[in-house]
Amino acid sequence: MHFSIITPAYNAEKFIVRGIESVLNQTFDDFELIVVDDGSNDQTLERLKTINDERLVVISQSNKGVSVARNTGISHARGEFICFLDADDEYRPNHLEHLAGLITKNPSRNFFATRFCVSLRTNSNGIVMPHTTGEVTYYEDAVRWTLKDNKKIWTGCVCIRRKMFEKYGVFEPGVKLGEDIDMWRRVYAHTGVVYSDMVTVQRNRDGSEATKDYTRKYEVDPLNRMPMFLRDDTISDNIKESLKTKYEFTKLQVVRSYLVDGKKKKARQKMGEVDISRIPRKRLMITYFCFCIPSRTIRWYINRKNRGIYE
Repeated sequence: MHFSIITPAYNAEKFIVRGIESVLNQTFDDFELIVVDDGSNDQTLERLKTINDERLVVISQSNKGVSVARNTGISHARGEFICFLDADDEYRPNHLEHLAGLITKNPSRNFFATRFCVSLRTNSNGIVMPHTTGEVTYYEDAVRWTLKDNKKIWTGCVCIRRKMFEKYGVFEPGVKLGEDIDMWRRVYAHTGVVYSDMVTVQRNRDGSEATKDYTRKYEVDPLNRMPMFLRDDTISDNIKESLKTKYEFTKLQVVRSYLVDGKKKKARQKMGEVDISRIPRKRLMITYFCFCIPSRTIRWYINRKNRGIYE
């Protein structure tokens, strides 16, 4: 079997069927879809039982969090490659076919990723599409690439050879926010990424999510564990340098998140912890400017940008 797609689901009755159908309707059909119901107390499990397809595997467990749910799926997976899809998101029809093509052309690679578009549920403008080129590139130092081009490797767009989990571990149990940051950091510290600048996944979210309190996502284990991570002797010195810079970028993101939340005192405190020598001047200037304007103005801009008003 080529692909195992893993979907953790918790109280997803409103959208779980739509997400599953986006997988079952793929143009490439050599896959299994493993949905792990993580102790839902709504009708999620009942919705799953209405779907009759031999490619669908449903596992029910008590509520243990998204990391454990994904790990449960990984432990049951039979495919050579693992993909992920959140319960409220959707694959575009060619997602798996496109990944299969990337794998065929790069048979020795272990980590693949594509791009996503955003569908804002409360936005009359509908889907916000990024500018894409369709170019496929292999990046040996994935960390430096994400810093240079401001790219994000999102879990729903990832395809990874299953043996990589055996080698570098699975999602950290107990981490409620940022578990994907920790997981992919461990992987791309040891292997490059084949990246396709083509949109093959649709991320569905409320427009209000653009300005919610994101500081929690960065103030948890993935950030606090970075110093320990940098002491790993199996990571090359070049990658460690990239990770150190990524560490400072992430701390700056915490500063910006506090500014969005209107917590300027906390933002100033966190700004003092950032090694600004690793931050590009333009990014620093934008951050300093944000200290001078009301948080509501920042939120307004972010919301407008996420609605496709600004490129």
